[in-house]
Amino acid sequence: MTTDLPNRGDSSEAGAKGAGSGSRSAARGRSGKNSSAPVYSGARVRLTRLGRKGSEWLDRPMASLHLLIAVFLLLLGVGLMMVLASSSVTAFRTSNRLTKGEAASSFGVFKSQLMFAGIGLIVFFILMKFSLDWLKKLSFPSVLVSIVLLGAVLVIGQKINGARSWLQLGPLSFQPSEVAKFALVIWGGYLLASRRAVLGSLRQMMFPLLPYALGISVLIMLQPDLGTTASLMVIVLALLFFAGASWWLFIVVGIGGVGGLIVYALNSPIRLARITSFLYPEKDPTGQGLQLTQSLFGLSDGGIFGVGLGQSRAKWSYLPNADSDFIFSIIGEELGLIGAIAVIVLYLILLWVGLRIARRNVDPFVKLVASTSTVWLVGQAMINIFYVIGLLPVTGLTLPMISTGGTSLIITMAIFGLLANFARREPQAVAAARAKGPSRIAQFFGVGAMTVSTKPIRAAKRTVKKNNQEWARTAAKKAREEKLAGRQATLEAQKAQKAQKARSQKSGSQDRPRRLTRAELRAQKQEMAARRARPAPERSRAARGSTTASGSTPRVAPRTGDGAARTSRAEGPGRPARQQRPVERRPRPVERQARTVRRSESSTGRPGNDPGRNPTGRTGRARPNTPGNVEHPDVERPNGRDRPTRRPGRP
Repeated sequence: MTTDLPNRGDSSEAGAKGAGSGSRSAARGRSGKNSSAPVYSGARVRLTRLGRKGSEWLDRPMASLHLLIAVFLLLLGVGLMMVLASSSVTAFRTSNRLTKGEAASSFGVFKSQLMFAGIGLIVFFILMKFSLDWLKKLSFPSVLVSIVLLGAVLVIGQKINGARSWLQLGPLSFQPSEVAKFALVIWGGYLLASRRAVLGSLRQMMFPLLPYALGISVLIMLQPDLGTTASLMVIVLALLFFAGASWWLFIVVGIGGVGGLIVYALNSPIRLARITSFLYPEKDPTGQGLQLTQSLFGLSDGGIFGVGLGQSRAKWSYLPNADSDFIFSIIGEELGLIGAIAVIVLYLILLWVGLRIARRNVDPFVKLVASTSTVWLVGQAMINIFYVIGLLPVTGLTLPMISTGGTSLIITMAIFGLLANFARREPQAVAAARAKGPSRIAQFFGVGAMTVSTKPIRAAKRTVKKNNQEWARTAAKKAREEKLAGRQATLEAQKAQKAQKARSQKSGSQDRPRRLTRAELRAQKQEMAARRARPAPERSRAARGSTTASGSTPRVAPRTGDGAARTSRAEGPGRPARQQRPVERRPRPVERQARTVRRSESSTGRPGNDPGRNPTGRTGRARPNTPGNVEHPDVERPNGRDRPTRRPGRP
């Protein structure tokens, strides 16, 4: 919102109306700022300050850990609350049937879920402090143990809802497939992180990760459990993606996975009907389309604010599995659109925090495990929400941290414990923990400052050093291979050039001209010397004369008489002529001779009778009239020049 200031020429009423804004503009003018700057509302200023404070809080070293724990506790609280709300009717009917009405209770399922949540909290705190070295050492044995359990569940497993997925251990039962997914995440992250220097090779990236993942998938599909198989595919694709695999590999693996799921679904009419029922659930509202139809009815009843906590009508045996697979529908019915969006926002915050933890760590193992675990949880949640609202076929995947299920809850809380462990290992968090003083309990008992183990830092440094060495060895090996390849290419090019030269010589056609022999070069030099020594062709003065207006060349007679007269006059009376060797000179042009004669006549009054001026008109001692100074008109100067290269008569 901006405030318009009144002009000086406005009326007094307008000036009074804008007095407040005028005082603010005057204050801005005194502070040196532009008087036309907009004045923002208080709400916008408060939002700006809130955003600045939020950014400052996120820059704190322990912000990732605090956000993760907050999301963990909120999801755990919402899950326990919704399990109690959605399972009360089913628990009461089950306990009433078992106890014959003597001790019926609506809290049976909730108590079981609360017990598993307590176990999960213990696992959470253990993994929050767990050593990464031991975690890496136990990763592969855990994969082998999970494979053995998956094989055992096919033989002695308990069959529930058409799938043999549970192992019974006394009063407790658990799903080995959940343990297999957790073990595959840890081992896959360790395997790809240890082979980081050679991940450019497809073989090093795919083996042995893909065969083990394929074997686990086959064992899970034999139960059969389509939802867990899809979740396992998400884990494998996330591992390959964060390890840096190329896009075509994802396309191949994705096409193969989708093709396998299609073939798997076509082998059973029940599975095929379940997959195709989400397209037209109204065709079979009491059969395969019952769950999706009742789920949509429950979401529509909730509206924006919901019908109230515990007031759902779908849980009264209308919606099957209301406390496990379709608990999101109960959330939408009781808490409305606002509650459903709040749950989705919590999962999105979990995605952002998990990727933030992976980005702020330096250990490749931590990066891979943190990012893959986060994508696994959020991806499973999105699959569950999508099939509840009718965008995907019903797969049976639970909503992490919210749906009923002891094994799923414990494994999910274990993943949160690993993420908290990774958040504590961020370099900023480690530095802040080391710089922190003694805790309040330590101060109360008089204990010294809290010491933080530097083992994670040393382990990170060793890992970085090892990775750098591996990268250096890989780079040196690659340079050697490139050098050998360059040499091989050079040798092949030389060999090809020799072969081409041999073929051209054999066919009688050569690309280059033949080299001359010494005799031929000597003869060529002699011929060029003879050409240079040969005299230039003689031309007559008439040929060099100026062209007349009519276009014809006038013939000019030789001026031998004039030259002789000038010679006899230059000697003077009583001076004998010196006998010199005659030197042939080229005659001067007609125009130049005429200028010389006119200059001599104008200075003496008679032609050429100035003893102090030479025949060229220059002052000084005149040259003797010797035969060497006589200009012959028929002698041609070389190179067409008017004057010789040196003075005649001098050696």
